[in-house]
Amino acid sequence: MTNQRDRRCSQCSGNWPEQFTHCPTCDLRLARADGSIEPIEDELDRPLPDNDSEKHSRLMVSGALWAIGGTLVTAVTYNAAKDGGVYIIAWGAILFGALDFLRGLFGMITSDVGEGSSSQCDGGAIES
Repeated sequence: MTNQRDRRCSQCSGNWPEQFTHCPTCDLRLARADGSIEPIEDELDRPLPDNDSEKHSRLMVSGALWAIGGTLVTAVTYNAAKDGGVYIIAWGAILFGALDFLRGLFGMITSDVGEGSSSQCDGGAIES
């Protein structure tokens, strides 16, 4: 049985308690019982994911997609312009996509090193 103040998801049709602003199943904004949606300022109050590796992997994926997309646009337009036409070099998408990918990769490496290393240097002198 659903409460009159429950919120309903428009995508998965799930009913959620009044205090939910986003559907836990599909992460869409939930409408109020009267059909209205809360102001967009609520988005700023949502906490970011605590999992650093998830943030870094998302950055790697989006960076790779931008770089691959820029490379594809460049290759397709270059191929279409073989006979002396104009082509596009999507250097911005390629460059910044690669930079985002590297930022995500190095962020993941450094967060794994900081979390997973159990052996610590004792600072002792090396004997010969």
